[in-house]
Amino acid sequence: MRARRNPPREIDIPSAGVSNVVRRGMFRVRKSEFWRSTHAADAEPYEAFDRRKIEMALVRAGARGPVVGEIAAAVEPFEGMTTDDIDGAVVRELERRDPETARHWKMKRDYNRSRFKGG
Repeated sequence: MRARRNPPREIDIPSAGVSNVVRRGMFRVRKSEFWRSTHAADAEPYEAFDRRKIEMALVRAGARGPVVGEIAAAVEPFEGMTTDDIDGAVVRELERRDPETARHWKMKRDYNRSRFKGG
């Protein structure tokens, strides 16, 4: 197993009054077609909804402060939701609240998809 380049850091993220744990595991999120096309056929196609994953992705994209928790709280999970649905909801909120971070988010997403799709 390769060592991680950058060890995980603890980052204080305001929760905007929404619990990260309350809905965790209550909804299963179906991984996107893109994800399934780049992983083994027997890989688990579902995962539990976890708002903290959205918050950490927002921080990696450059969002800071209370906007992180507010955007994550705006994503309402539902049964049958896909990771593409989550991405769309996050992009819509980012474009409204923080256009610069929305640009970074979409650039990174599109780069990752093109890297694995071959163009």
